[in-house]
Amino acid sequence: MKNNLFKDDKGFSLIELIVAVLIMAIIAGGAIYAFSSVYSTEVKAGATKVCDALKQARTSALALENHNQDMSGYVATEVYAKFYSKDDVLYVDVCSKPFTGTETVYYTEKIGSGMKATFQKVKDDGSLDTWTADTSTSKNIYVYFKKSTGGISGVRKVDPGDDGKTSVKLIKLENTKTGLSKNLILVDLTGRCYVED
Repeated sequence: MKNNLFKDDKGFSLIELIVAVLIMAIIAGGAIYAFSSVYSTEVKAGATKVCDALKQARTSALALENHNQDMSGYVATEVYAKFYSKDDVLYVDVCSKPFTGTETVYYTEKIGSGMKATFQKVKDDGSLDTWTADTSTSKNIYVYFKKSTGGISGVRKVDPGDDGKTSVKLIKLENTKTGLSKNLILVDLTGRCYVED
């Protein structure tokens, strides 16, 4: 009687094994897509925040055009966006500073944890250079705006001999934990910022 119970038990067929493996692959693929989608959304949201901060700095520069002028009409205040990292979090401050005064912070945007911003710059001689704002460097990066047009007047970092005579063409925002990134295109003439698709 015992022999009859196991007589037809031959194990799994090849088709049953293939179906089981396919189901597991589909589930794993869905989990990986959901995981990467969360981090991709985080980087895209960070890029949008950077654009918002730069737009705020541009607007502040334009609003300052007819304010704080001396007798010759010269506006003695700079407006800029300051990129810096603190406790593994990337921030952008919108600031102004009179040449003989202290910095005023109008607006602070928290971009995100584990993020770094890499600036691709074009020097006066036409060569390319990159600066990075992340936790590995203690340098701040400043993007200055013209008060007359809202365009970008220069990019500087706190370094001896940095003259700021550079223009930014691209900011690459990257999540250092996942390697996912987004490019932001800057238009020097107008100071506008766009997230590349």
